[in-house]
Amino acid sequence: VFVDVVFLNSWYITFIAGGGTPPLVDLGPDLTICPGQSIVITATVVPAATSYLWSTGESTPSITVAPVINTTYYITVTNNGCIDKDTINIFINPNAVNANAGPDTNVCQGGSVSLTGSGGGPLATYNWSTGHNGQPISVNPGSTTNYPLTVTDGACTGTAQVTITVVPTPLAA
Repeated sequence: VFVDVVFLNSWYITFIAGGGTPPLVDLGPDLTICPGQSIVITATVVPAATSYLWSTGESTPSITVAPVINTTYYITVTNNGCIDKDTINIFINPNAVNANAGPDTNVCQGGSVSLTGSGGGPLATYNWSTGHNGQPISVNPGSTTNYPLTVTDGACTGTAQVTITVVPTPLAA
């Protein structure tokens, strides 16, 4: 029987990861939005990614979100087998605006009515379609009129409208 004996003096293994430049993804700074608002989040990737995967399950470079509570979104991007991740926090502004222009009401021909809006915090501003700011305001419509109101509190706004119906003055018989 013949036996060959071989000695291994050295060996090596080469690992090749991916095949290109690793991507760098940036979702930008954290953002604050108003309640009920939606926002588009876009991933900036250099070099361009070959695939995108958001925490929402979407696989596009941009997504539109409308969170109702403070939410963290993250994305994983791939380019030639290399991966990068980033996160962004979307905060809900606590200054919710629920604009209310008051109840619709009637006023006699030639009469006036006081309008008072609500729905903002203590620092909110109230802008009426008449050009008046603040509240209450007095109006004397000549005919049935809608009065839109915009309430602004910080970065948040809301709108509402009140209708004042003018009732003809009754004639004495």
